[in-house]
Amino acid sequence: GGYRPVFFERETVPTLAKIRPVCLPSVAGVLAALAVAAVGATWWARANSSTVTVAVLPVGDRSHDPASDYFADGLTDEVIRNLSMIERVTVPSRTSSFALKGKQLSAGEAGKQLGVEYLVEGSVLQAGQQLRVTVALIRVRDDFVLWSGRFDRELTDVFAIQDEISRGIVNSLRLKLNTGRRRYETNLEAYD
Repeated sequence: GGYRPVFFERETVPTLAKIRPVCLPSVAGVLAALAVAAVGATWWARANSSTVTVAVLPVGDRSHDPASDYFADGLTDEVIRNLSMIERVTVPSRTSSFALKGKQLSAGEAGKQLGVEYLVEGSVLQAGQQLRVTVALIRVRDDFVLWSGRFDRELTDVFAIQDEISRGIVNSLRLKLNTGRRRYETNLEAYD
């Protein structure tokens, strides 16, 4: 497109015949317009602030080693904690998730029981000092895997590994689910 100037001849004195009466809107019309605007703004805010429900199923231990089982439970706790810090993501509690530990349920059954749209499931395999964690994000309504990831680490500091892997999982899920930014907790050392 382009622009071109359009010129009109200016009248010097307006005549009374050309002056139109100005109609002021009625008070009822203004109130109706404000009501429509308020309803529209409320609808828009709700549509743009929808939450995503995600349950973290207990991470399975494929090594059948009690030490790996503790690691898997701790990793599940960390993923739940980190997911709960994401805006617009709601996560059922650890108690609800661990009620399904050891049960062989389909994604639909587990999702229905926990009342969620998505499930995070995973497993831990340990061989000597090597650790492999696999994780998947599953959409409950059709049992489709939307994302999966694998994390290989050398088992040195259990807590650091749990924290690193859980943050990696949550950051990937946050991007995949297109949810809000992370709500950070207060770091007392930084605060001081």
